Amino acid sequence: MSTPVAPLFLTSWSGGKDSALAYWHACRTGRPLALISMLNETGERSGAHGLRPEIFEAQAAALGVPLWQGRAGWTGYEEAFSALLRRGREAGATEVVFGDIDLAEHRAWEERVCGAAGLTVHLPLWERPRRELVEEGLRLGLRAMIVAVRDASLPADLLGRTLDAPLLGELERLGADPCGENGEYHTVLYAHPLFSAPLRLQPGATFAQRRRRLGHDHAGGEAEPAAVLRCWPRVQESVGFRKSGGGINCSQCHSCLRCPGTCRSLRKCRRH
Repeated sequence: MSTPVAPLFLTSWSGGKDSALAYWHACRTGRPLALISMLNETGERSGAHGLRPEIFEAQAAALGVPLWQGRAGWTGYEEAFSALLRRGREAGATEVVFGDIDLAEHRAWEERVCGAAGLTVHLPLWERPRRELVEEGLRLGLRAMIVAVRDASLPADLLGRTLDAPLLGELERLGADPCGENGEYHTVLYAHPLFSAPLRLQPGATFAQRRRRLGHDHAGGEAEPAAVLRCWPRVQESVGFRKSGGGINCSQCHSCLRCPGTCRSLRKCRRH
């Protein structure tokens, strides 16, 4: 008998801890085709997490997986996201991985847009206890920094801190959901068990911003804007490889890994 072929999947990648944990689970049974992420109209940042494109590029490079990005405002989000889904379907993907846990409105939207593109939805984290998910991620080696908090829910001094067991307890004592699933906070991932090397991130200055929702962009906006505190991070030089205008370079001789005769999985040219 022939061995069943593992499904080829896309991952809806926010840059934070939940999509990263969902990706890890999906890789146990499937093959990643690409990470897909959405930026604002100008392409300068993502919506809910407020991350720069360079963050997504560094994360994708560390995973060794292509990154596909779309640009859209609130009104054009679904159309731009659906275009990425159709691209994946044409490339052979059969399912899309999301990091949602138990919000029914998000699942309904995902099933509708993925179904229209001929894809199925895969929710590895669905209906699992929220604290258990954070603890599992920490055991696996996922490391993430808090980059946004809702002003009415959490203090600004949490920004720039790494999510760990003590901070998880602190968040719960402050009344926040351990996963931030209600929009209390967002994170940026800098270490993952499948990364070739961790990212070095430098937190930016803290500032306040008002936005329609501190949650999943595709779920729509709230009637009243929320005050959000942010510390937009930047990528410093990563351990083991560096990013340049030409792509990811060999960590020893810095030759471009887009050139022939290179090995992306090792982040080194074949000479090294």
